[in-house]
This record gives sequence, structure tokens and C-alpha cells, in this order.
Amino acid sequence: MASAPASDGSADSRFSILRPGGSAVPIENPKLKIENSTVLTLADLTAWSRPGTSLAVLGHPIKHSISPPMHNAALAALARTDPRFADWQYFRFEIHPTDLPRALDLLHAKKFHGINLTVPHKIIAFDRVAEIDPAARPVGAVNTLRRTEAGWHGFNTDGYGLAAAVRETLGRDLTGAHVILLGAGGAARGAAVECLQRGCASLAIVNRITRQSAPNTNFHQIPGLSRL
Repeated sequence: MASAPASDGSADSRFSILRPGGSAVPIENPKLKIENSTVLTLADLTAWSRPGTSLAVLGHPIKHSISPPMHNAALAALARTDPRFADWQYFRFEIHPTDLPRALDLLHAKKFHGINLTVPHKIIAFDRVAEIDPAARPVGAVNTLRRTEAGWHGFNTDGYGLAAAVRETLGRDLTGAHVILLGAGGAARGAAVECLQRGCASLAIVNRITRQSAPNTNFHQIPGLSRL
């Protein structure tokens, strides 16, 4: 399931929930909480006392993220037919990389149900969660965290998202394809592993800052990349 705001970005934006199979369910005039333009900080998290189920995305920077309106639109649609989602809400937090360990501890203590991670936290968080999903291990980065009593369980959905988008929008499969990835961040790691696992014919990774691709993402450690 996915959702998207109208292109005009107005407060009266329209959203669509995409169901399996591609059918879109429009959402008119979402509640005010769907807009959720507030950027929260570590200080807000320290004082957090909100009742209900909370979700969040962490990044640095994060103001540009449209994850809150997308996810809150989906949650509002779900709540109309399932009251369990009535108190669910999705927030954005500006977290400096050096504050990520503290933020993850606080989010767990405050009982956030799940977390999304974006630049630059996907790789940093990999060694700081309690459990890594087997599919995320060769990626070396996580973009989704699910709360368990023992800590955070880390997943990576970037590769799956790429494969699904290419198949659904272009009618193509990564198997046998010649692929060029533009960018060398955490999402590129997930995309590269997915391409290799699906048997792409060739893979090139292009990044505008050469020094970023080696020390920060360690692409040479991805199994199979050296053969392309």
C-alpha cells in the first residue's frame, strides 16, 4: 500500500491509497494531522508523552520528507474502516548522526511502534539494532525498524521497492537488465543487492562525490558486485 499527495502541495491536497493490483482509492480533504509539517527534534522526543501509537521517520535533514503526509493519509483511510488505527500518527524527527543512538533508545523507551530511516541513518543504524532481517544483512543498511521487547528489528525495503516499481511502472524485470544506479547512499546499497540477487546483466554505480562511495557505503563489500 502506498499514498501520494497532489502535485500542488496545498492544504486541500488529495491523496490516493494504492491497493495490491494497482487500484487507487482517492482520499479527499485529509484531516489536519495528515499535513503534519512540524519538524521535531531530540528535545521533543525526550519530553514525549503522546498517547496512542506513534511512528516516525528520522533523517538529517528531514524537513523535505513527504513521508508524514503519505503515511498519515494512509492511516486516516485505514481508520475509517478499522478503529484500531484511529490513534496512529506518523511524525518526522531531525536527528543529527551523533544523536542517533540516543534517539533510538528514546524511541524504544517511548514505545514507538516503528521507525523509518533516511539519509544518513540507514548505514549508521545497521550495527545499532538488536536484530537484522536476513534479507538486509548483505545490504549493510536498514531503512525500517520494528519495535520488539528486546530492541529494534531492522529491515531494508529499498531493493524490493525498486524491483516492484520497475515492474509495475515500466513492465520490466531486473533479471537480465543492464542497470545504472545514480547515487551511492544507503538506498543504493539495497538497490545494488536486489539487482545482483535478481541476476542483472550488468550494474554500474555512479556518484557525483567519489569519496562518498568508498568509506561511507563500502560497496566493495557487497557480495557479487566485483563480478560486474
